[in-house]
Amino acid sequence: MVVSGNNIIAGASFDGVNPSGVYVSNDNGQTWALRNEGLNMDGFEIETMLIANGNIYMGGLKSGQNFDSVWIRPLSQVIGIKKISSNVPDKFSLSQNYPNPFNPSTKIKFNVPPFEGRQEGRIVLKVYDVLGNEITTLVNEKLQPGTYEVPFSINQFPDYQMPSGVYFYKLTANGFSETKKMIILK
Repeated sequence: MVVSGNNIIAGASFDGVNPSGVYVSNDNGQTWALRNEGLNMDGFEIETMLIANGNIYMGGLKSGQNFDSVWIRPLSQVIGIKKISSNVPDKFSLSQNYPNPFNPSTKIKFNVPPFEGRQEGRIVLKVYDVLGNEITTLVNEKLQPGTYEVPFSINQFPDYQMPSGVYFYKLTANGFSETKKMIILK
């Protein structure tokens, strides 16, 4: 297990229900998202993790092999959020996800302006189903002013199958709140 900002990253082996892989929580371990996109975790047991130079390094054993393996991945891909512009916007805004409709993944972009009296502030981006039930928290951390993008994939929930339909994502920060609609089309 390693910690980066408000993110807890854990390596887990197959427990009979949940698959092996890298799990990320940004709400103190209350919910976890599987972040295995692009990693072949079949038979791989993570034994150690390290964050250095903007990367996450995972060491472990591959079952059926007589040698250790090391996986290296940019931390921003595991955490999911990345700053795509340092230009300072003058107001908060939430963009329409792209592509929309989507299957299996999409990207959500938002702007963070300067916070009065502080250099950073807490930004929360959540996804809800059509009944208003929270599906996941994509962002829950303090961010510097700029433009950010976060990926969202229906494959990151091993124990919840997201059916086709309408979902909502909501950005809240410093008194600002905006909600947009997105559609999963399988």
